[in-house]
Amino acid sequence: MRKTIISLCILALAGASAYAQGAYEALLFGENNYLGTARSAAMGNAFTALGGDLGSVGINPAGSAVNGYSQVTFTPGLSIYGSSTSYDGAGVNRDSRVRGSFPNVGAMLNFNTHRTSGLKRVSFGFVMNATSIYTRDFTGMGSTDRSSYMGYLADYATRYNIPASELNGNISNMQYMSDWPAGLGYQSGMVNEATGIAGPPYLSPVQDNIGGTYPMRGAIDQTYGIFDKGRKFDMVFNLGFDISDVLFFGANLGIIGLNLTRNEYLRETAVNPADFPVLTEGLPDQFQGMKFSYDYRASGAGIYGKFGLIVRPFDGLRIGAAIQTPTATDIRERRWMDASVTFRDADGKASSPDYDYEYRLRTPARYNFGIAYTIGSAGLISLDYELTNFGKSRYRELHSNDNSGWTDANSDIQKALYTAHYIRVGAEFKPIANFALRAGYNLAMTPQVSTYGFGGFMAGYAQDRAKTNIVSFGLGYSSNSSFFCDFALRCKINPEEFYYPYESYASAVSPEFSVRSRLWDALLTIGFRF
Repeated sequence: MRKTIISLCILALAGASAYAQGAYEALLFGENNYLGTARSAAMGNAFTALGGDLGSVGINPAGSAVNGYSQVTFTPGLSIYGSSTSYDGAGVNRDSRVRGSFPNVGAMLNFNTHRTSGLKRVSFGFVMNATSIYTRDFTGMGSTDRSSYMGYLADYATRYNIPASELNGNISNMQYMSDWPAGLGYQSGMVNEATGIAGPPYLSPVQDNIGGTYPMRGAIDQTYGIFDKGRKFDMVFNLGFDISDVLFFGANLGIIGLNLTRNEYLRETAVNPADFPVLTEGLPDQFQGMKFSYDYRASGAGIYGKFGLIVRPFDGLRIGAAIQTPTATDIRERRWMDASVTFRDADGKASSPDYDYEYRLRTPARYNFGIAYTIGSAGLISLDYELTNFGKSRYRELHSNDNSGWTDANSDIQKALYTAHYIRVGAEFKPIANFALRAGYNLAMTPQVSTYGFGGFMAGYAQDRAKTNIVSFGLGYSSNSSFFCDFALRCKINPEEFYYPYESYASAVSPEFSVRSRLWDALLTIGFRF
């Protein structure tokens, strides 16, 4: 099986841009993972050629004009995330999280012109559909005597010749944000000046200076984890037209909203504190434990247009297509870091200032194509194909026309990202009147970013094409009056991911955390037609 590699490092490489955005966010904030109503989710959101469901309006605006009635829907949901994490291929730690959601709400009004041909119906409405659920929660743990994050910080400060006066100064005055962890390490006691001994200017409390290799003096326990929470949703104002029940076309004005909260941390604890006596007089004795954490908050809003059509050349067959304009999303980010360390007779703490920044992310056009066939009143089958070239994503300044500061980040996007392909298949079968059985499958083939940077939000380079599989099924009930109710259960099977909490340094190798995860979504739609 081909591996997906994601290196989300707490520590950025020196020489990085003052900003920490890159290919990772361009894909994270630009990609859609449609939820919608329970019916559309159960059928894999293969609705480009079908329409008729409020979950489909964001995929193809023409879908609002297919049905000759008005409707309103409410869809509460429940998301269950589960992960298993191994440390250097040994041991497995399991985590899970349950969270409520509200992936769909909408209303569509359909007006009949009472004409027998030409413009027969006009639809107008508002729909809000979730397009991504940002959920991740994993913790990996194990023991090593090969490397330490503190050793990495000391090596970093040594390699880039950062003077002690700068490490001990105001963190916000450091030239690069990528230097901040080394400064926090120095101020908290994770990095010490190696005075009075031959060797590098900086060492960590767990390193020795024997033979010029500065190895670990004993074993430590390491724990690494990431917790993500957030969502992306589209608020769509829709207008649709039915021409002679043969051609349906529509347009959307879409407004994107997103929010993401992330906490990423690394904890190291001495297996035997007596293995770490003080090397330099005057420094704390016997390291016991440390924690370095990185927090990130993002919120944003964007706008786009989308246009689509559905053609019914003869009864049973439908062909659909839609195009979405590039989306301009204004994003505000806030980041900060905390470091703490404990010795036998002393403690040390240091925190960075909050770093706030606003920018604009322009994501590329999106194209949808679909074909569907209905078998009378017995059922239907539908196939969708969607593509987006994320390599055309670009960062821009929000408050000026000088975008020179984004040259490197935009160049990284061109190298790391390319066209993403999405295939969606859905089917519906009605064994008896008023009841329906549904199933769907999604295959997403997206560019995968290998990220080397603090907090995992730094540009990297493509390693492989990640394949994400989603399987779904559901049930539906439609009364003879106006009420209908649908249920869906879907499972998103993420590709295996590999995380390295810091860059390998000197002869020391960073531990590898392997994560397998799945996301289950349960949705219940309650609706009324009128």
